[in-house]
Amino acid sequence: MIAGVILAGGRARRMGGAVKAGVTLGGISLFAHVRRRLEPQCALLLVSGGDPGLPVSDLPVIVDEHPGLGPVCAVAGVLGWLARRRPECRWLAVSAVDTPFLPEDFVSRLHHTAVAAEARLAVARSGAR
Repeated sequence: MIAGVILAGGRARRMGGAVKAGVTLGGISLFAHVRRRLEPQCALLLVSGGDPGLPVSDLPVIVDEHPGLGPVCAVAGVLGWLARRRPECRWLAVSAVDTPFLPEDFVSRLHHTAVAAEARLAVARSGAR
């Protein structure tokens, strides 16, 4: 089983401190864009972030125990939550909330790459980034 998490924390300094998850693109929140892409690809979808302005009420929200320390700490918190509550989820797909054009096969491509390489991790890239 593959769980997915939308990283929706952060300070959004480059966005004037706005709640990134609620920023709209084409009349749809960034959160909704990412959710639409990630949810069909995962057995379980989670949100990492503790902002009360998050536009979500029906998904588990894992509040970052160390806010301000970055996405690695947020992912560590999600992994701990999964280990305690959903240990059958052996993989975690991670996406930031400000990636509205996430590929519809993002999870399967990364999972296939990791399994084929007998790796514990696969990382997406775009060109040289």
